[in-house]
Formats: sequence, C-alpha cells, structure tokens
Amino acid sequence: MNGGAKKYIIKDTKILIKKFIDSIKYATSVTNLNTKLHMLLSRRFTYDIFGELGSNSGKKRDFSRTMFNRQKYYENSIENIRIKNINNLIIKYHYSDFTITQTFHLEEFKIIHFLEEVTKNKKKGGKSVVLNGGKADSGYYLDVANNHLVVQPQYRAY
Repeated sequence: MNGGAKKYIIKDTKILIKKFIDSIKYATSVTNLNTKLHMLLSRRFTYDIFGELGSNSGKKRDFSRTMFNRQKYYENSIENIRIKNINNLIIKYHYSDFTITQTFHLEEFKIIHFLEEVTKNKKKGGKSVVLNGGKADSGYYLDVANNHLVVQPQYRAY
C-alpha cells in the first residue's frame, strides 16, 4: 500500500502552473496562500522580484506574504503561459500599464526558483493613418449632417 502523501504529488507541469496561478489570484489570506503553495514549492525554493513595483528576494517562508501583498496585480489580469521545456516556463500577466513576467525553474515537478520582472508598458501615440486602397481608416468624425433622435453624438468611420 502506498503512503497517503504521495497521492497529492502533482506530476503534470500544466496542472502545477494552473494551481499556482489559481493560488496567487484567489487566495483569501496569507495562511490560505501558504497552504495552497505548500505542495507546489520545493524545500529549497527561492524567489527574486524586481522592476517597477519594487524588489524583493527570499526563501519559501516569506514567499506567501510577498505574493499576497501583490495579489491585486494578478487578480484582474490576463495571463499568457509559455512552457519552454519540462523544467522551465514563463507566465506573462498584463495589468493596466504593466507587464509582469514570471519565470519558473522546476525540478521533479516542484518549483525551485521563481523570478518576477515588472516592466512598464510603452504608451502608443494616437497618430491618424492615411487611407490606403479605399480601406477605411481607424479615425472618426462627428456626424452632424443627418437628423438623429438620440441625445449622444453619432460617429462614422472615414
């Protein structure tokens, strides 16, 4: 008969990372996050965080508090997961004007190192594009030539 603890070992990288994302997005307290991450992190786990939102480094015991304090950046963001190989993967979160890039190093389906870099997104200019080949541009003008029964102004693409 096998020991009870072995049935809780995750042996699939996709499931492991989905559980990590779920944990940091939806934990209700530091204790709750610590419990959720306990089976995902290696005993020798370390982390490094740097970028626009501050810097922090540490070991497993400090990680839950650090991530819980940053939870608002993950909650409402959209993540993009890229698995480089069985031991390395990257998650990118897009949060308003920041991009958060998390790099994971795995060993035997446990996270041994976590690296997070936060960069500010570059603002794009609002230049108008010239019409090409009869295609409509992305600009708009106020349509005041027609009668309208609505209170708000009407716009048409040109």
